Amino acid sequence: MKLQIIILGGGFGGLSAFLYLQKHNKGDFTITIVDKNDYHFYHPNIYEVATAFLDDKKINNHKSLIQSVCLPIKEIIETDDRSKLITDEITNISFNPKQISLKSGSVIQYDYLILALGSETNYFDIKNAEKYSLSLKNIDDTLKIKKTVEEVLEKNKDKTKEIKIIIAGGGFTGLELASELIFFTKKILETDSRTKSFLTDPRSNQKVKISIIEACSVILPSANEKVRKLAMDRLEKLGLEIKFNSPIKKVNKNSIILDNPLKEKIDFDILIWTTGITPPSIIKNIDGLKLKNSCIFVDQYLNVGNLKNIFAIGDNSFCENNTGNKIPATAYHAIDQGKIAAQNIIKSMENKPLINYRPRPDFLAIPLGAKYAIVDLKFTIISGLLGWLIRQLISLKYFLTIFPFFKAMKLWFSSIKIFIKND
Repeated sequence: MKLQIIILGGGFGGLSAFLYLQKHNKGDFTITIVDKNDYHFYHPNIYEVATAFLDDKKINNHKSLIQSVCLPIKEIIETDDRSKLITDEITNISFNPKQISLKSGSVIQYDYLILALGSETNYFDIKNAEKYSLSLKNIDDTLKIKKTVEEVLEKNKDKTKEIKIIIAGGGFTGLELASELIFFTKKILETDSRTKSFLTDPRSNQKVKISIIEACSVILPSANEKVRKLAMDRLEKLGLEIKFNSPIKKVNKNSIILDNPLKEKIDFDILIWTTGITPPSIIKNIDGLKLKNSCIFVDQYLNVGNLKNIFAIGDNSFCENNTGNKIPATAYHAIDQGKIAAQNIIKSMENKPLINYRPRPDFLAIPLGAKYAIVDLKFTIISGLLGWLIRQLISLKYFLTIFPFFKAMKLWFSSIKIFIKND
């Protein structure tokens, strides 16, 4: 009987592992990928979808917008008797017996398991944060932000009231979204002749005030000082307000209370929560796991504890770097980890020594509104239009690894065509 390999999660790490195993399967095993969605979510462009300006209400435009980040898994992988996709929600993960329970009532057995379950929004137990804020983690969140911004601006278009949008968190997601919101709201207001007098440049958009609330003393804590300075210069040029050393203590229906010396109260019309991520809650219910910072602790082979047939990769794992810190939760690292976990499963089957996971040096690409991005390649830092072009090429490179050439190019061009309408 063929060995059964189960991959839980169709994100960057899970899909990377599946494609590697599928390519190197000589008929010795069956691979099954399980995800509650039938699509692979391209998270790096999530901020673009949340702020995409569609100049008409054609259904095809909205469909294209969703398709730019929701990539059907069945168009990426070839399913047959050795490669399967199960679209279902995972309700229980057991190491003994080795089985996965699904919401549909099905139970699937495995010989090898890869945990690539991704992450959820981290609200840090802040009272009412989840209740009164919008998150930015999946396609539903993304479309809800877009719709809410449009509705709030429409509702107040006849008023002189200033619309206040607060972004909680000064990390990559928060800055990307805040920067693009400047141009998105400007574009919406430009369609109304009564507001055109406000719109000579982004800084003069008097109808909308966008603020970033950051608990730390700097933005982008994981970036180097030069990148942070470039980002600050860009944000200031766009007219974004940033409050540092201002952790949020409590969220009310239309205001936040800061945990700073002044205990400031700040009103908002829209609050968007981008303060960080945490592994999915199902992990806490798995017996036999060693957790670190709520993540699954793995060794240098990406194995989970002493369970040599279980691997964890991506956001839900805690893989240490040389300093003992967690390797950043990025698509870049998840893809590499997926390949290593897949290789080690094959090595294990062949009774060969496993491969150590050695993370490649981090690189950073952060778009900050219009055709501007900062790219840190470690040996040099590029910003502006050239940085934006490199950021787009990174997406194209990824699409080419999962789709045929012409399909990848079509997806890339159609996405850019939609996203640059704000610029």
